[in-house]
Amino acid sequence: MPNFCRAALLACLLFAATASAVPTIPAGGVVNSASFVAVGLPGDGIARGSMFAVFGIDLGPAEFTGAPSLPLGTTLGGTSISVTVNGVTRSAFMLFSVAGQLAAVLPSDLPAGTGTLTVTYDGMASAPVVIEVVDSTFGIFTRNQAGFGPAILQNFVSQVSQPVNAITDAAHPGQVVILWGTGLGPIVGDDSNIPPVGNLPVTVEVWVGGKAAVVQYAGRSSQFPAIDQINFVIPPGVVGCYVPVVVVVNGVASNYVSIAITQSGAYCSDFQTFLPGELETIVQNGQGGVGFAKLDRFRGTIETSQGSMPVLVDNAEGEFISFTAQQIVSMTPRRDAVAPLGGCISNRGPTEGDGRVDPIQGLPLSAGSELELVGPEGTAAVPPNGTYYEAGVGGGFGGDALPEFYTPGTLTLRGGSPADDIGMFEASVDLPASPQWIDQASFDTVRRDQDLTIQWSGVDPDTEYVVISVQSVNNEIGVAGFIVCSVDPAAGSFTVPQRAMGTLPPSSPWDGEGDPTGVLSVSGDSRSSSGKIEATGLTTGRLYYSNRAVRTTVIE
Repeated sequence: MPNFCRAALLACLLFAATASAVPTIPAGGVVNSASFVAVGLPGDGIARGSMFAVFGIDLGPAEFTGAPSLPLGTTLGGTSISVTVNGVTRSAFMLFSVAGQLAAVLPSDLPAGTGTLTVTYDGMASAPVVIEVVDSTFGIFTRNQAGFGPAILQNFVSQVSQPVNAITDAAHPGQVVILWGTGLGPIVGDDSNIPPVGNLPVTVEVWVGGKAAVVQYAGRSSQFPAIDQINFVIPPGVVGCYVPVVVVVNGVASNYVSIAITQSGAYCSDFQTFLPGELETIVQNGQGGVGFAKLDRFRGTIETSQGSMPVLVDNAEGEFISFTAQQIVSMTPRRDAVAPLGGCISNRGPTEGDGRVDPIQGLPLSAGSELELVGPEGTAAVPPNGTYYEAGVGGGFGGDALPEFYTPGTLTLRGGSPADDIGMFEASVDLPASPQWIDQASFDTVRRDQDLTIQWSGVDPDTEYVVISVQSVNNEIGVAGFIVCSVDPAAGSFTVPQRAMGTLPPSSPWDGEGDPTGVLSVSGDSRSSSGKIEATGLTTGRLYYSNRAVRTTVIE
């Protein structure tokens, strides 16, 4: 699905319509208004009584038209939506209408099952599109209005103080937090007006950083149709700037989002992202330069129908961006593995388009015409690729493969000049040998309906942490999922829970051409205490490595 504007509640991005008489809805154009889970992924249905979005062309007027008041009507800006399931037809209650996107509430009295949805605008009806109506499938609203990243949650301080959670206004263990979403399930009553308050008859689990939270309330908000609130208590011992949160309703997982949690105080810091004082500086200045440079080392095997092939790939990339203080609290972190130790996050989306690109975009900063990477094997250039720097510096496949570049030893990255945006910098990390993945050969197939346990050795707990990743791509459906877990190296083993595995699509068959569709990896990632990038134009900067043992697999 194209990356049209992502809207939640009363905010959206407007864009112009093309001239056409008949509304057009592309395949996969009907999704949950909070999670935007792509059609074809687990949990992709539209729940009875939930808020949903319709994307397409000529769906409504060129100018945004929002519902003026409650109760909601079934026609808005000349647009209406009808849904038919098992011979029962209902009109959706309209929230807003604009040419490229609609938002509406699905009536609770519509039955569950496979049905069709039709949009009518200015007297012209679209072709019916197939949708799956379910009893419940929950989506969590996010600050970037894209279904991932920092969630819209409120830290409950008192009845008159409930600030929105942010890395600059973090919650604390033991505190009650209010989470906002849609899709808990149908109500008995009017979906067009203020809903009845009370716990809905569904089984709700909230997992925070891999720990179960105590749920105090799970039902409609007392103010707006189709908006659900879940009140829960943050478990003890969980802190981090981007702690993953997932809600499981009747066994189906929501989108994964994040919450900021500190042991005390308002500003967040952790061993993966921000060091103490960095966020305070950004807020005081109103903006800040942020730099991330990543050295990816892949070693392992690829299994094809022609047999096993060794993996030896060395990549380098860097990105330097200026964010405003307002942007920094809503952006998704550039680093993949930012969960606290013991936590996992699942990132999912379509394989085509840019639906997983964070709409919170800062101002790119120049670090010179290229970055210079120096290691035991010599020097490599990392040139710009659009707004970031990227290069394969070693290894590869076939006749184009380069010599190995990442061997154990000190790696130093240099960039910039006094005339560039960020100024000059030089940062170093010490790359160790690859971690040992115990029994790596036994993972020819992994199952989404089971836990996944992986063991390792050879990761230094003083300077590194273990990252386990599971990637599944289904090219037949056009969707993909990527699980990343952060783990204490001293544990020696970790179990990726089924609630995370179950969010993935099955991997489609892979014949050895193009990118593999099923991949597992175990890596030792450097902590932010090493590799600090210091430059006059940066408030915070990190050079880190991901030292991966990797293999292909079939995910079923």
